[in-house]
Formats: sequence, C-alpha cells, structure tokens
Amino acid sequence: MEQNSKIYFLGLNTLRFLAAFSVFISHVELVKMELNISHFWHHPIIFHLGGWGVSFFFVLSGFLITYLLLTEKKIFSIIDVKAFYIRRVLRIWPLYYMILLLGFFVLPLFPSIDIPYLVDSFSESYKIQLLLYLLILPNVSFGFFGAVPHIGQSWSIGVEEQFYLLWPLVVRVFKISIKFLLLTLFFILFVKFLFWVYYFSSESPSYLIQSIKEIIVMTKFENMVIGALAATVYFESALWNKVKKYVVNFPLHLVSWVSIPFMIYCFPKTLQDGYHVLEALFFSIIILNTIHLQGKWNMLFNNSIFDYLGKIS
Repeated sequence: MEQNSKIYFLGLNTLRFLAAFSVFISHVELVKMELNISHFWHHPIIFHLGGWGVSFFFVLSGFLITYLLLTEKKIFSIIDVKAFYIRRVLRIWPLYYMILLLGFFVLPLFPSIDIPYLVDSFSESYKIQLLLYLLILPNVSFGFFGAVPHIGQSWSIGVEEQFYLLWPLVVRVFKISIKFLLLTLFFILFVKFLFWVYYFSSESPSYLIQSIKEIIVMTKFENMVIGALAATVYFESALWNKVKKYVVNFPLHLVSWVSIPFMIYCFPKTLQDGYHVLEALFFSIIILNTIHLQGKWNMLFNNSIFDYLGKIS
C-alpha cells in the first residue's frame, strides 16, 4: 500500500484503465453510429459500457479521496482544505479547460465533423453553455441543453469536481463513520426518490423538471458515498479485520464482476436510473478484493502495462 511515502493501492491503476477503456469503446461506437459507419452501439453491453466506466470512476474517486482525507486527518488532526483544492486544480483544470477551448472555439470551425442533431441546440445556447462550462458545471449544461458536440462526455468531470468541492469540508467538519455515511447515502437516495415519484406522477413534466431529472441522473454522488463507505471500512482496521473474511474472497469477487452485465438483461428498463447503486456496491467489493489479490490474480491486475495505462487514464 505504501510506495515512495505515498498511499498506493496495488491493482487500482488496472481498474482505472478498465474503466477508461470501457468509456472509450462506448464512445467510439457512438461516434461510428453518428457518422453512419457500421457499429455495435445498440448492443446492450456496448451501450452501457460508458455508464459502467463512469460509475466505476465515481466509486473509485469516493474511495481514494476519502481514504486520503481520513489519513490526513488522523496524522495531522485537521485537513488542509486549501492544499487539497490546489492539488485538484493543478491535476484537472489544465486538461479540462483545454478540452473546453477545443469544443467551443476550435472544433466548430470544421463543419465536416458536425453532429447534426446537436448543432442547432449548441448554436442557440452557445453563450450560456460556455458560461456553465467555464464555471465547471458541464453536467448542468448537459441537463438543460444536451451535449456540447464532441466534448459532451466532460459532464462527468463536473460531477467529480463538485464532489471534490464539498467532500473535504464534510470530512473536516464531521466525524466520518459508517453510520454517518449510511445516513448521508440514505438522504441522497431519499431526496432522489421523492423527485422520482413527482416526476413519474406528472402527466407532462415541464422542460425545467425534465432538465433537473437529467442532472439528477448524472450527479451520482451516491456512488461516491458508497466508495467512501468502502474506504472507511478499510481505514478502520478493527472493523476491517472483522469483515475482511466476508468481503475478500474469490466467489464474491467473481459474482461482483458477473452481476454488473447480468443486471442489464434482468432488470426492467424502468429501473435503469437506479441500478447504478447496486453497481457501486459491486464496484466497492471489486476494489477491496483487488487490493488484496494474491497469486495469479495478482499478476493479472498488477502488471506493469496495465499499471502504466491506468496512470495515464
């Protein structure tokens, strides 16, 4: 776990690569479909790959950030929120704003790569979408106006940045415990459930309500809280020693991998905006098993190639 005086978990770079590769494959097939090239976009597995990858990233972010913050709080008795924000800004903002420049100022100069069904909406709402992107609210922009051509996938960066803005303050102010995190998770899901009931009981939801629904679907803070739960269980050594034998075992690890695509074929479409919660639980189990892999599984997840690909992901 410790490497060069930094917290390092074996195998997680491989998981990061697999998540990024899932998103890549899904988007390649989507672009092929948009350009009328032979594609597999409508295959259920390919269609959901991008969502799996993003969901996994959210859980992984919740796990890693929470573990780092808990460690800092334990060592120094306080969290340096300013330093945390600076690290996040230096890590994410340069690439994010480069993508913004490409999407708003460079790629529109090449009409040959326009995406027909997005062009009109983009041109009509160009200024307000640019403002929302500048404020790192691409998920809000997506919810109200649809995807910005070629950079619509940046909505997930907005969700992560909003989580990073709030979470260090939460960990600094509150005592992070399993009970606290479960209550936080319940609160998020309860608020979403109430909105769902209102939304589906409306005969003709307004544009505003439909847009809010899209934003709520994308803003999966619950995935990050589930990742934080896994991190807290692992961080509290006494608790971890009690539950490790139930969580870290090959059958459960295998079931967690298999159950994710299994849900696509078995869950009704009406629940598709909710089964990411189960996915997040399975992803957490996969994370905890991965950092304890032994033997051949260890070699598969901890080889230098996957580790490198994960780092650059």
